[in-house]
Amino acid sequence: MNSSFASFRCALRDTVLAGELGARRVSKKYDLTRKQLLVLQLLLERGDMFVSDISQLTGLKPSSVTALINRLVVKKLVKRRRSPIDKRRVAIELLILGQSVARKASDEIDLMCKPGFEALQTWEQAMLVSSIERSATLLRSETRFLDSDRG
Repeated sequence: MNSSFASFRCALRDTVLAGELGARRVSKKYDLTRKQLLVLQLLLERGDMFVSDISQLTGLKPSSVTALINRLVVKKLVKRRRSPIDKRRVAIELLILGQSVARKASDEIDLMCKPGFEALQTWEQAMLVSSIERSATLLRSETRFLDSDRG
């Protein structure tokens, strides 16, 4: 195996693991699953969304998103709101408590890596961002290839 690729794979695995551990700690603190936190953060960033939009962005099945939203509604973090244009469509709206939780969770995740990132020189930050963006693009294209292969 190519040693550059082995190094890439090892670094990627370590990055994913560190992210998972941090997300798990934040999830436990707020008594939410990582997927629930992800949905809250999406709603915070993008505003009201439909289940189909959340499903597409997260890669979760619409039925899974619906069940996840049900739990967030019970916790009073989100609410459902009928579309004024098409009454058959229901938007998911982030409530004030949900906004607060999403912001606090995002802040904690930022605190895990922001000091180290800011300690880098500007060119190192740019290289890191570029590398991670390129890695994400490679992984997304591979995931699409695998998904289309199953169809």
